[in-house]
Amino acid sequence: MSCRTFTTASILALVCLMLVEQSEQMESRCELPEDPGYLCFRRWLLRFYYNTEEKRCMGTLWGGCGGNANRFDSFEECEQHCT
Repeated sequence: MSCRTFTTASILALVCLMLVEQSEQMESRCELPEDPGYLCFRRWLLRFYYNTEEKRCMGTLWGGCGGNANRFDSFEECEQHCT
């Protein structure tokens, strides 16, 4: 096996591991509870989160600061990651 082949194989293995880890993080992100954070702008902002009891994405109000990773800018983004 040449150095070039080994390097290519190593890079592909690393990319594969990163994709698996990212997928696991997305799954756990969707399992977090709704968390509106706290108000740090002048108004609450419409965002979306995955509701594990309803098994669907739902709208919520986010204060602009805090909260957790179960928050998406659009319904479509939530659906893409969590369903």
